[in-house]
Amino acid sequence: MDTCHILPLGPSCIGKTTLVSSVIDALLTTLEQSGGSITAQLGSEDADLLHKNLQSLRSASGTLPQTLLEPTARPHAYTVSVGGSASSLLGKLLSGRVSMQLAFHDYPGALIDDLPAFTSSVLPLAQAEVLLVPVDASLFMEAASGQEEVAAQAVHRIVSIEELIVEWEKGRALTTGRGLLIFAPLRCEAYFGDNGMEAKKEEAERLASLVCNRFFSNIMAIVQFFGENINCLYVPVDTLGHCRVASREWDIQNPAFRATYAMEGEVRPFGCEMIALFILEYYIRVCRQTSSSKTLEEMEKGLDALIDEFRNKSGYARALRIC
Repeated sequence: MDTCHILPLGPSCIGKTTLVSSVIDALLTTLEQSGGSITAQLGSEDADLLHKNLQSLRSASGTLPQTLLEPTARPHAYTVSVGGSASSLLGKLLSGRVSMQLAFHDYPGALIDDLPAFTSSVLPLAQAEVLLVPVDASLFMEAASGQEEVAAQAVHRIVSIEELIVEWEKGRALTTGRGLLIFAPLRCEAYFGDNGMEAKKEEAERLASLVCNRFFSNIMAIVQFFGENINCLYVPVDTLGHCRVASREWDIQNPAFRATYAMEGEVRPFGCEMIALFILEYYIRVCRQTSSSKTLEEMEKGLDALIDEFRNKSGYARALRIC
């Protein structure tokens, strides 16, 4: 089967590498622990790089190291091989084993301002089945004035992201028409109360409103109007856990946001399981549209059960289906 390309969109230092690494780790861990008929694995080179990225995250304590906020040096794609086998004898005889590949891309964020360079260095937009948009939640939540909101939009390169998403949607319309768009706020642990940190419900609701109804409202409107077969999700995550903004400084004239983050207690990543499962669920359903494989049917049922189990056991209730 064809490779499913997962493409993050965002400028440098916004959290692309952190998000991609955390989602891949969550996918591998969740499927391994499930003991079901779905397996996933990385090649040795990708596994080594993933381990290096995760070690930087997991060892964070006290003040968050600036090395975690440094830009990615060069484009790279992590390839995750996903397999499944039908459990019944008839299923094994009729459909055998299914093997799929998920390619998670990472790249220097400066490329989002240069579409030709992006296409040649990373991936033609239309080839991506899934777009991941990491959102620096602290950037938006800490903007306390109109000027700071304008600066936040500039730092986040929202105009460039909008242009890329529109180009992606046009490209998808000329191919299959379908796609999955996921907005994933990061660095938002202090704005939620479901992972060991004290927070008000109003903070989580305010963040969702800022992302969906304020800063990315143009994209939401475009997808809802033109993207009939584009599914759009809002899935906030903790890539670290117990992280809050300790201090912040705005530069309005030359838009910039400088913040220090404090780690409190143990590292507790949380929520990337939902993104991983949503991506895999989406791609299996895409594959089922062109195949009547019994294995794919069982994989889809298994994933639905995993999603329900994670939600019920963890108490994760942040995800929203926007359209």
